[in-house]
Amino acid sequence: MSCAIVTGGGSGIGQAIATRLAKAGFNIALVGRRAGPLEHQKKLIMALGRKALVITADVADPATAAGIISSAQATFGRIDALVNCAGYAGIGGVAECGVEEFQKIIAANLSSAYYLTHALWPVLAAQHKAAPVGDHRTDTGGVIVNISSWAARDPFAMLGIYAVAKAG
Repeated sequence: MSCAIVTGGGSGIGQAIATRLAKAGFNIALVGRRAGPLEHQKKLIMALGRKALVITADVADPATAAGIISSAQATFGRIDALVNCAGYAGIGGVAECGVEEFQKIIAANLSSAYYLTHALWPVLAAQHKAAPVGDHRTDTGGVIVNISSWAARDPFAMLGIYAVAKAG
């Protein structure tokens, strides 16, 4: 059975992606900071006949990436997709944003995708190496999808740093 990890999977675009993947046959590891929305989404996925795992974590913290990957792999046996969808916009323009807020926005929107991709890469490489020749479902090892924002092309007022992070 296929497994997808979806960051930001408890609300918004991440929730919609998690639901669509579950309808397509994936079990889902839902990752986010707020347990309540993740638990609600888990029930919706299970109602679709799929398994779901809730991982409450802040993906902006590099120390959480390995744990997220190992939890999903231990639960589902393999990981077929990672959808980096978590995001944080912050409030204020460049002039109003201090260094701490800048780092928070970059970490949530850009660095988190690197942390999780870096932690997942050895798993995907091993899955690819172990895949039967010609098995088109598994021979790629898996896929990684990074969700951006229209703001990356046309920044909204007061969201310039968010736009830079999503463009990254």
